[in-house]
Amino acid sequence: MGADVVLPVILLALAFFLKLSVDREVDIPNTIYALLELPVDVLFLATSFIVAFTIAAKPPETTLGFMYFGSYLLSAAVTVFIWRKACRCFEGGHIKTTLCISMLNYAFCATALVRAIQMI
Repeated sequence: MGADVVLPVILLALAFFLKLSVDREVDIPNTIYALLELPVDVLFLATSFIVAFTIAAKPPETTLGFMYFGSYLLSAAVTVFIWRKACRCFEGGHIKTTLCISMLNYAFCATALVRAIQMI
């Protein structure tokens, strides 16, 4: 594994553990909420890579970068919606639904992150 994989993983792990533990009690519900929110962090990390690609791109690729940026912003809105829906399902005791939509969110965001890393 290269730095292009290890560094983003370290950054995401750091964000996860800081959100989970700083000025909060670490318990099972807070851990679950942090896990449900993690795809949002993954997508924003991916979006930052798209921004870096766009900034560094030469003029023909700049248009592609802006197209990806727009689609990643739209994806961020969808990801936040799914995350919020997963939280409501968890609070309502719908564990299977929470797991299903969260796994969908993770798969979607992981795919976006892999694509963003491939671009830079």
